[in-house]
Amino acid sequence: MGKASRYLGHIENVTAVFFLIATTGVLFINVILRYFFQAGFSWAEEFIRYGMIWLTFIGASICVRDKAHVAMRLVVDSVESKTLRRIYEIGLLITSAVFCLIAVVWGIDQIGFLQQTGQVSSSMQMPMSIPYLAIPVGFGLMTIRLIERIYCTFRGVTGEEGKGI
Repeated sequence: MGKASRYLGHIENVTAVFFLIATTGVLFINVILRYFFQAGFSWAEEFIRYGMIWLTFIGASICVRDKAHVAMRLVVDSVESKTLRRIYEIGLLITSAVFCLIAVVWGIDQIGFLQQTGQVSSSMQMPMSIPYLAIPVGFGLMTIRLIERIYCTFRGVTGEEGKGI
């Protein structure tokens, strides 16, 4: 499972870098075109918006993997017993994983609805199911990462070892 987690991490990183470079590049080129040539791509703002949405959802998965999400640690850190602290943390992780699974199902439902209606974006004429696909993909990746964290917390693995199986 360690190899699979590293491979998934590589895919997450490459995808996040791709969307970051693509959105930044399109934004930069569009600014130059508008400022110097009073022209620009009509689809640029839409592309940047959807690229940032994908970057956000992939980045959220990376944050779960790297334990970089904002967390309210007051209750967990105030518990003296390591066993009770671990149980509490596993409960929080399970709750987060259930929420992410619900979001995956909801996202898939939304994509199905958008495909049935045939809705497309205004500038790029792209099926709206493509930007909305970021929801189940991102939350699905977060679910996988949360399950890894649950496993590591259950086994008592902490630190760098606990960032992925």
